[in-house]
This record gives sequence, structure tokens and C-alpha cells, in this order.
Amino acid sequence: MGSKRKSPVAKSLAKNSKAAMISAIEIHNKPTFRFRYEVVVLLALNAWELLLKACIYKYHKKIKLFKKDGTTKPFPECIAFVASQNGDDFEVAKENLERLYDYRNKIAHFYYDKLDIIVFALLKRNVQIY
Repeated sequence: MGSKRKSPVAKSLAKNSKAAMISAIEIHNKPTFRFRYEVVVLLALNAWELLLKACIYKYHKKIKLFKKDGTTKPFPECIAFVASQNGDDFEVAKENLERLYDYRNKIAHFYYDKLDIIVFALLKRNVQIY
């Protein structure tokens, strides 16, 4: 009996990214879900982080995703790196992700009660870009 072959890292990251984005959309579509926008922001950014890391891992082999302490490259660094490689083509996505990341930090690390139409618009565009 042979050992199972592990799936490629980039493929697994992309698969989990897609699952996170679908989960974000499903939760967004539940109007009575408490803490809905906060959860959707967290899941959407998780989806993007996994996707960016999949791209870096697959197409930029010289870039190290893992640090010596076992953590991975932070999300803002992933955005910056992908933006540096894609220029203007990634600018709209970069701006959108950075704004959502600001909201994410506010809701993940404390409390933010001003998730309003701006977040809705950012999320809508974020899913379209994804």
C-alpha cells in the first residue's frame, strides 16, 4: 500500500480561498445573521490572503512565505508584493483590500459600530474583483 500524495500547496490554498469566499457570500445573504458584516469582512479577507499566498507560492518560488518562527508572510506584505508584480492592473484590488483590512482590524481587535453602506460597497466590489 503506497502513501497518499499530498496535494500541492498552491492548489490547496486556492481551494480554501474559494471556500472562504463562498462562505462570505452565503453569510452575507442571510439578513438576520447577527454580526453579519463583521464575519463577511473576515472571511473575504481570509479568502484573499489565501489566494495571494497561493499565487506567490506558485509563481514566485524565491519569495519565502514562511518565517523562522512558523508564521507566514503578513497579509499587507502579500498585497504589497502582488501589487509590485502587477502594477496598475492590481491597483483597484489593492485599494479595496487595504480599506477592508482597516475595517477588519477594527472589528477583530476591538469594536467598530460604523459598518455601513461603505463596507457593503467595498464588499460588493471585492467579490467582483475576486
